[in-house]
Amino acid sequence: MAAARKVVRLSLADFYKYLQTTGRELNACYQKLEQTQQAIREIFDQVLSEWQETFGACYPVILAQRAEMPPDFAHLIDVTETEEVARLCGEIADLSGQVTAGRQQMDELTAQAQETTAALKKSNPGLDAREERLKLRVAQFQDEYTQAYEEAEALDAPAFGWLSNAGKIRRLRKVMRLAKKQQTEALKDLREVRQDWLTRVEQTGETQSELRAKWQEMSIETSEIQGRHDYLRAHLEQLAEEAAVRRVLEELLEDTDVSGELGQNLSKLAAQNKVRLAYEQGVGSAAEAVGLTKGVGTGLTRFAKSVKSVLAEQKRHSLPRVKVEVSPGVQSINDTWRYLTPRLDIKRYANEPVEFAELVDRIISRRLTPDNIERYFVDMGKALNRATSRWD
Repeated sequence: MAAARKVVRLSLADFYKYLQTTGRELNACYQKLEQTQQAIREIFDQVLSEWQETFGACYPVILAQRAEMPPDFAHLIDVTETEEVARLCGEIADLSGQVTAGRQQMDELTAQAQETTAALKKSNPGLDAREERLKLRVAQFQDEYTQAYEEAEALDAPAFGWLSNAGKIRRLRKVMRLAKKQQTEALKDLREVRQDWLTRVEQTGETQSELRAKWQEMSIETSEIQGRHDYLRAHLEQLAEEAAVRRVLEELLEDTDVSGELGQNLSKLAAQNKVRLAYEQGVGSAAEAVGLTKGVGTGLTRFAKSVKSVLAEQKRHSLPRVKVEVSPGVQSINDTWRYLTPRLDIKRYANEPVEFAELVDRIISRRLTPDNIERYFVDMGKALNRATSRWD
């Protein structure tokens, strides 16, 4: 795998076949990784169950008989407890800061709500005054129209009045048309003023609703943080002691100076801790390997579909044959699956999770970094674009 590589130039059809082959190799590796993950997980579940049983036999006894523990073990608990007190005090300080920030944000939301209401009230008198002015104008134009209409009707009433008073009637009808036009415009302005007010009321209501929802959400969150803060302060010594004993038991890897049944259980737990930690490492590596492989596989499938579409277009329109360059980096990633799959001895790694984790780190984690994966797909995409650019 470390041998120097050269750029490989493939026809579009061969490039698609290459991607299909790589996809099958990747899928085979993925399936075997999943099987390895399942095998490790099954043993880990059993290991964890046995560990929890031993832990449960030690934890309450140490809490109840802490004053009777031998010097070395007692000192270990004391040192760990001091660390836990410091950790919990730090958490209390952090929670206090979060409470202060939460209350400040709640005050800001309340102020925003008050400002929104004040702005609406401030705009109300102006809009009311404008509405009254427009209503007066509408009435005024209606009066002008009515007066001109009545005068025109009076002039037109006598026999041949329309003939003798034609000029006056035309002027009055012109007045009527102007009054009606001005009234229509005033009515339009009046409707706009009323709609403006309704819009402001609606927007204010929506804003108030959003602010109220945010305030309630922040109130609940702040109350929960305050509750956690108060609980830690009220039970600091107890929580620090419990956390210290729990940590001592979880991190115990060697025999202690404790005698009797408890000492035997502690020795058993120390041995189980080594196994548990090994399987935790194996489970984590398996999850990482399966996740990375699945992600690359999904991306490769999509890219292969794109290449298939380009190939179909080439055939459909009899486009010139092109060569796609496969860079050394792309080849290296694609060779990962062919190299890794035969090395996945499921039965062996189910019982040697640390070796499996080292294999994953060496072949997958170091190679399939986020930057390398991104570069892998970018390189193939650019190579495809370069190859087909002559079709433009």
